[in-house]
Amino acid sequence: MVIWAKPHLGKWQPWRHLCEICQGYFTVGIHTAWYLVRDHPDDARNHASLRILYGYIGRKEDAIRESRRAVELGPESTDAVNGVQRACDLALVYARNGRDRSGPHAH
Repeated sequence: MVIWAKPHLGKWQPWRHLCEICQGYFTVGIHTAWYLVRDHPDDARNHASLRILYGYIGRKEDAIRESRRAVELGPESTDAVNGVQRACDLALVYARNGRDRSGPHAH
């Protein structure tokens, strides 16, 4: 189901702000992912999951931090499949937040 927002500049756009119910689900997801990161801090998958949730609720700096950490823990040199995906995810986080970086490892 797609929820439509008020028109912006004469165009209908998909809902940009999550409804309160959805925010509640994301909050529960963030707490769950945060506990996974706390209990398993060296698992890049947990940082990547937390990054996704932070990104959805607009916590940009947190999303960038978790994405960087996921890349550090699972770089392309040690994980050819998932490492590439994490580097692409970091680039996407930068792009969605208006940041221009020379590469996934640039700080």
